[in-house]
Amino acid sequence: MKPGGSKVGLRTVAVFEAAKGALVLFVAFGLPGLTQYHTRHFLERLARHFHLNPERHYPRMLLQLADILDTGLSWLFIASAAIYAGVRFAEAYGLWRQRTWGEWLGCLGAALYLPWEVHYLIHHPGWLPALVLATNLAIVIYLAACLRTGLRLRTATA
Repeated sequence: MKPGGSKVGLRTVAVFEAAKGALVLFVAFGLPGLTQYHTRHFLERLARHFHLNPERHYPRMLLQLADILDTGLSWLFIASAAIYAGVRFAEAYGLWRQRTWGEWLGCLGAALYLPWEVHYLIHHPGWLPALVLATNLAIVIYLAACLRTGLRLRTATA
């Protein structure tokens, strides 16, 4: 086992990151197969089922996504989703195998979202934005601690 993070902790974050990548691929390859009307209708029904206001940020984003898919830009959406998922899968592999580069990729990747998540939480307070921010912050802190511990142990033995 490499110095730094625990095997269980790193693998937990790895599974979480792999799940995010799989979810993005599922959405990316599932939505374009539907027509614009079916996609929009499905997303509107989904929003109503969860008692979400279609004028709120996230439901509105999904409905706009349905419109984008009909404009012929679906290939760009799929390519972007594939790149995002590829990075998530690489990160998950690196964390699962306890590689330092995986810890760096995970820490930096999660930290990049923090300013936007704080901004969103300030302007749209709620339990979901708070949960997303808390989860990413916990991942950043944990992986930074793993990196620091690993670096300290590596320099002490050198």
